[in-house]
Amino acid sequence: MPEEAIDISSMTPTDAGAKLAVMKAEFDASQATAAAPAGSPHAAIQQLGALQGNDAWRGKFFAGDIEARRQFAELTERIAAIPVVDLGMAGVKPIGWINTDPGAHLEDLIAAVPDLRERGLGDTAIREVLTDQKFSAQQHADASAWKQRVLKDEFFVRLYVSGDADAMRQMTVANAILASEVG
Repeated sequence: MPEEAIDISSMTPTDAGAKLAVMKAEFDASQATAAAPAGSPHAAIQQLGALQGNDAWRGKFFAGDIEARRQFAELTERIAAIPVVDLGMAGVKPIGWINTDPGAHLEDLIAAVPDLRERGLGDTAIREVLTDQKFSAQQHADASAWKQRVLKDEFFVRLYVSGDADAMRQMTVANAILASEVG
């Protein structure tokens, strides 16, 4: 989030959307990460899934084979290290997953991500929503003022209720900011 305050309430909805898109692109670029390496926790999900689908390995595991049990223990330990939000973003529910974290269940996160993407939010914004990102009092006030203004704009309201992708994205972003804690 930028440190300088931007008065989006003085912008048209289109200009505000364009400014937010530029800011989001800049932020996303600053948060870019490399692909997960083969030994990563995320790769462990695929490896364990492949093993569980292998009849010979499953037979060894259930027969108490020490190597199969070691593999299972190592992979499940790596999977347990994955933050729940990462699993939700990837749409992955490991076999045997039990929700132990407070807050939304993994199934709810998995269900929310496609809807938020459909509304035009990028992964960085979705992660902020799912992790209860805190926004500044100024950002909260700006979003509130913007929302009050555009809900009085008949053109924007028509776009929004007709399902216009840009209007939906803008309103979803504003609602996410307004629903968050002020930090």
